[in-house]
Amino acid sequence: MDDIYLIIVVALGVLAIGDLIVGVSNDAVNFLTSAVGSKAIPFKTIMVLASLGVACGALFSSGLMEVARKGIFNPDQFYFDEIMLIFVAVMLTDILLLDFFNTIGLPTSTTVSIVFELLGAAVFMSLIKIQPYISEKGKKSVKKNGMYVKAKDGSWETPLVEGKECAFAIFEENGVVKCSIEKAFNEKKISWQKPISCHLYPVRLNRIGDKIALNYHQWQICSAACKNGKKLKVPVYEFTEKALKRKFGKSWFEKLKLIAKKYQKS
Repeated sequence: MDDIYLIIVVALGVLAIGDLIVGVSNDAVNFLTSAVGSKAIPFKTIMVLASLGVACGALFSSGLMEVARKGIFNPDQFYFDEIMLIFVAVMLTDILLLDFFNTIGLPTSTTVSIVFELLGAAVFMSLIKIQPYISEKGKKSVKKNGMYVKAKDGSWETPLVEGKECAFAIFEENGVVKCSIEKAFNEKKISWQKPISCHLYPVRLNRIGDKIALNYHQWQICSAACKNGKKLKVPVYEFTEKALKRKFGKSWFEKLKLIAKKYQKS
């Protein structure tokens, strides 16, 4: 197994050299086309200035991965073998994409290209891992609508099955509805939990100025759970304890409990 990873690392090194060649070629097209075409200054001067610009960018930039990790790609959410496959896919795609654009003479951004390649590779790797847990109707909904859709209020949410349950919901034989993402996480098939918005449900977060409001979202499909919660005397904030701690921290939740107890006494 270690030999496979060694081969992959060597392949990534070779691909990195190829990617560097097409990447620099692409940057050269972007930087020099207008300058060379206009003949505003001598060609040697253009090359010197362009070389200095590339050198400054390489020496003083904060790093491409820092750009990618800010909400686009989090390596800590994947296992090592998955990371290696994602990187190989990204390198191959980047070389082919940039080489294609260079061949037909169209400019493109190397940063934008690799960021979206990382995003696409990470999303599809995630989908491949949880696909065995998704119902057939859910798979059709994801295929039709994508992994997420835009809600009426402008927020992003998971797609539904015929306007009813979430596409990632699975119905067990005893009638209990579970999340396919969470089930895969509990069985250690994936290293990341479901989105925090799903984990918090039926609590919805709404931003009001610089504050965040927590509201209960009422939906008919959850009526059975509401009846059971009343029967067991479990308030919503206790039902969503793990999610609230995940979002706001343990100390925040302890303060919420104290406030809730004072409210119940009054």
